[in-house]
Amino acid sequence: MNLFDNYLTSKTSPLDLFQLIELIGIGSTCKVYKAISRKTNKIYSIKICNEIEKNFETIINEITLFRLFKNKNSYIVKFYGIYYLNEDNTIWIILEYFEYGNIISYLNKINYKPNEELLATIIQNVLFGLLFLHSQNIIHRDIKSQNLLLSSEGRIKISDFGISINKNNIDSNIIVGSPYWMSPEVIIRDEYNEKTDIYSLGITIYELVEGFPPYSEFKPAIAMKKIIQNPIKSLKKGNNYSNEFNDFVKLCLKVDFNERPNICQLLDHKFIKKSGSVKLLKSFIEDNNYYFYNNNNSISENNKSCDNEYMELNNYNNNYNYNNNNNNNNNENNNNNNNNDNNKNNDNENNNNNEEEEINDSVIIHDNDNTIIINENNSKKQILNYKEILKYDSNYSNLEFVDYESTSNISYNTDNLNPHK
Repeated sequence: MNLFDNYLTSKTSPLDLFQLIELIGIGSTCKVYKAISRKTNKIYSIKICNEIEKNFETIINEITLFRLFKNKNSYIVKFYGIYYLNEDNTIWIILEYFEYGNIISYLNKINYKPNEELLATIIQNVLFGLLFLHSQNIIHRDIKSQNLLLSSEGRIKISDFGISINKNNIDSNIIVGSPYWMSPEVIIRDEYNEKTDIYSLGITIYELVEGFPPYSEFKPAIAMKKIIQNPIKSLKKGNNYSNEFNDFVKLCLKVDFNERPNICQLLDHKFIKKSGSVKLLKSFIEDNNYYFYNNNNSISENNKSCDNEYMELNNYNNNYNYNNNNNNNNNENNNNNNNNDNNKNNDNENNNNNEEEEINDSVIIHDNDNTIIINENNSKKQILNYKEILKYDSNYSNLEFVDYESTSNISYNTDNLNPHK
């Protein structure tokens, strides 16, 4: 029995469901591929995890959280299923595909330094995602630009939950996270809470503005030591930005996490009032598509060391399906009567074991008055603004944040966002 049997969407081989197209990312425990559904032609991202016995806890942690989230939030990457490939002992995690990749890579690719309106919009998106996570008592613990993915509909979505944790299960004796984005309290193994994500967000903002996180010129161990000895408290080039933006970053980077604001307070900050709707990011993407596609150096080209493994797996896919098709043809010729019954059974099985776990999203609407309207099946459940949320429950434990959608009819002028005009 496989360790993951109880977690699988079905025991169908993922090679029967998906065709790998391109290697698009490499992590410490997995590689990420662009893939296409053989049944629907829909494009997905697939995380293929190896050494699954060694990385069992990390893989299960991420899968468990995706199932907890149930695709309820528009600012969290969508999850569609998990499969096991017996031939090479790997776990395949099926996720939403992001053509534009992570936000820092995208901005670098189009050679654009974001202005404050765009920064406020990006950060607001991240705050919406964190608001949902913290409402579920989940601390992400690895907020950084590489884990903030840009969707074609104009949203920033949080990804990678392998080291996320319920705040009630924290072991402060274990240092977890990415060194350059890690909060001081985590590094010194002190008690911490969900506000460690806010510090990491502050460093991510620094990265978006400066192009790299603080102390990135040093090796991780040295950088962590410098974060403790001389913590970053503000932007390096703060004079180039407004007082509101500088104040927002300084609040996120408070060394004492008790002095950092919570997510709702940050959403109510004057700087976030500069943000636009999903229309702003979507227009920005559309205006820069030419420059993105004409400067599209794929990850697979930059990671030649993985090409052999990728090609070997892709060739195996082709051989596997070629053999499967031959076997199926032979069976049809020899067993026509049996196949009629089998086809009926297979149709029923395919309906029950679709590669996508279809879930009807509930919706939370965020309008111009900073009001959150929680809807489910088009019926109002609750209406709260940010200040009421703060009064209602500082731990968010009794609130259910599901999905955010802008209802703004304001048209945003995005001409100033296109660096090439």
